[in-house]
Amino acid sequence: MGNQTTQSSSTCCYLQVVAPAKPVITATVSAANQADGTAPASWIAINGTSLSNSARPWSMAEATATTGLPTSLDGVSVQVNKTSAPMFRR
Repeated sequence: MGNQTTQSSSTCCYLQVVAPAKPVITATVSAANQADGTAPASWIAINGTSLSNSARPWSMAEATATTGLPTSLDGVSVQVNKTSAPMFRR
């Protein structure tokens, strides 16, 4: 038997990893009337781009016992004065 040369072909894959866009907050306003400014014990609206990678309703399993609303959705959370704030997506 003579010398045998085996050639193998390998498949090369290219993977492009795209980092998530950095969140940009364009406004923090009263959720009641979209007016500038916020007040204690009121709802605020945070407007901007790339604030989350998903847009979905939340489930009751994600709600907290204290507020009945989630404080984190798909890795996104909001803190006001270092305290987790309940979140509601409209």
